[in-house]
Amino acid sequence: MEKSLQMIREDLQRLSQINKVLFESWDDKYAEAFNDSCIKVVEQQLKQFLENAEPYCKHIKELEEEMQSFVQESKNR
Repeated sequence: MEKSLQMIREDLQRLSQINKVLFESWDDKYAEAFNDSCIKVVEQQLKQFLENAEPYCKHIKELEEEMQSFVQESKNR
């Protein structure tokens, strides 16, 4: 799960880099409007998703480790 979040972060970085190049080339009011109304909204929502998902992923990982520990203890009995 953490790997998936990292991949989303990397995709978001690539999107930002590509958009920067694109909007520097298309420096007009339409590109700016599209950037403001679409691209920035998607970027903000993805960032918000990542911020909300990270604590859950950490908790899930802790639970998985705890379960593995219980399984190992039960095998040792």
